[in-house]
Amino acid sequence: MLTTFGVLALTVSALYVKAMRSPFIFDDLPGIMNNPSIVRLWPPIGDSTNRGPFNPPPLAPTARRPLPNLSLALNYHFGGLRPLGYHVFNLGVHVLSAVVLASVVRRTLRLPYFAPAWDHAAWGLSLAVALVWAVHPLNTEAVVYVTQRTELLVALFYLTTLWAALRFWSAPTSARPWCVRPAHEHGESDSRRSSL
Repeated sequence: MLTTFGVLALTVSALYVKAMRSPFIFDDLPGIMNNPSIVRLWPPIGDSTNRGPFNPPPLAPTARRPLPNLSLALNYHFGGLRPLGYHVFNLGVHVLSAVVLASVVRRTLRLPYFAPAWDHAAWGLSLAVALVWAVHPLNTEAVVYVTQRTELLVALFYLTTLWAALRFWSAPTSARPWCVRPAHEHGESDSRRSSL
């Protein structure tokens, strides 16, 4: 996994290094430059005079999206209106999404359904899929255009949900303590269950 992260981080960073100093564009202006809800972190909702990071303006690109707005507020807190930190954050989320995608593909190829047919090629194929996805030109907008962070975070959360589901499905039953199991898996006999 560390090798996968390293390869993806280096490749994606090399691809986007020139874009890290690009200025704010389009919706970045109302979403960052003219967004009063990101200039302070506390109180999170705001007060009677100022909005907080969990309460973006109704017409801002982050309206009804408190988590991306909070991430913009954190960027503002640590770097003001310098675009570099915002782009680095987007790049980091994109790299994390690619790593999770690689893990999803690898775990899928190692499911019992495929038997051991893909075990030897699972790592290479998962890295190839993640690389193609991470460097595809369609993703450029999400990385370079800062307010598209909303899409980057959605992608990361969807992929993480798939990853968690695959981990759950492939884990032995004893490793799922949070799962509600049928009574017969708890060791009750059929006769006792029938008498209940």
